[in-house]
Amino acid sequence: ADITFDTSEYDTAAIFNPGSPTLLTVPAGYDLVRLSHNLRATAGSGQLVISRLRKNGGGFLGGTSIASPASGSAVIEHNGATPPVVVVPGDTFGINVYNGTASTRVIGGDVNITWFAMELLSAI
Repeated sequence: ADITFDTSEYDTAAIFNPGSPTLLTVPAGYDLVRLSHNLRATAGSGQLVISRLRKNGGGFLGGTSIASPASGSAVIEHNGATPPVVVVPGDTFGINVYNGTASTRVIGGDVNITWFAMELLSAI
């Protein structure tokens, strides 16, 4: 499932659109970005959890994929960052999470624990 966000903390370039709350969008005028994220999920039933960054719905060179093996009912936390990623305006990025079958976890937790950021590195 894709992670849904409800607000942006600092966004002077309209990267976050509440109408598409699972995505960050590269604004006009940029060709290089860096992405970073942190994700916390509540204790579950010991299933594998994988979080992946997606570009335009798929994998990409430099993207992150983080796995937490099945381990009892532990709370998991994934933190990742990309190298500079070549983009075109309108490219979208999201966080996709796979949670093993027969398990429920709640993404979020404490304030400011689950977040997603895009750093604009290079203007066209």
